[in-house]
Amino acid sequence: VHGAMAGYSGITCGKIYEQYVYLPIHAITQQRGKRVNPQGRWFSRMKEATGQPDFKPDQESEPTSPAPGGSTINV
Repeated sequence: VHGAMAGYSGITCGKIYEQYVYLPIHAITQQRGKRVNPQGRWFSRMKEATGQPDFKPDQESEPTSPAPGGSTINV
């Protein structure tokens, strides 16, 4: 808001090295996007810090095996 009130256009705000700065939108959109490994350490820390649940699908149970007496048991 402060940048817009000062007459700036084509900018956005960002935090770099603990300082809030105005960043030109054209400079941001020309940068190649970063990729995050969802099995990596950085992603795990982000999930823990933000309290996000684990979105992995439920694992299927192991196949059933016949029990003595002919009935089946789910493991």
